[in-house]
Amino acid sequence: MAFIHEQLIPHLKSDLTEIGALGDPDTFGLNASLAIVAAEGSAPQLIGKVATLLNGVNARLTMLQLEKGDPADIIQMVRWQKQLFLRHPKLSQLACALKVVAASDEFLRGRENGKLTNSAYPKLLKEVGACLREAAGAHGSLTGTDLATLEKEHRAYLLELSK
Repeated sequence: MAFIHEQLIPHLKSDLTEIGALGDPDTFGLNASLAIVAAEGSAPQLIGKVATLLNGVNARLTMLQLEKGDPADIIQMVRWQKQLFLRHPKLSQLACALKVVAASDEFLRGRENGKLTNSAYPKLLKEVGACLREAAGAHGSLTGTDLATLEKEHRAYLLELSK
């Protein structure tokens, strides 16, 4: 227990503070979990409390990572885009809506049959970017090759369009 109280908790708290994971709001209650673990004197009870703390740390770190964009969500973004331009009353009426739906379909088919990889995503966004900007204004450049940044910007457009 000395290791946890004297080394793990201070080190973890310092690292989490340094990366901004203990900021406001403390969505996952990390400050409270750190205090609870630091105050626990019973070894059997400490195990569960440390597990709760580490689950919270994992959730917060994942959240911080996803704020930068997530290439694993590219297909989800393209499906969402397609649905918005198919079903949203205003978006489906835009002159460019069918182009967005067709380009989205082509990308999704290519990903499903293995003929395309996520490396084709920047080309798709270049193709539909003008329509996204027409519909939502500027919410990122949608240019470049960094897939995480592109996914983040694309998500910002789709969130705006879904309002």
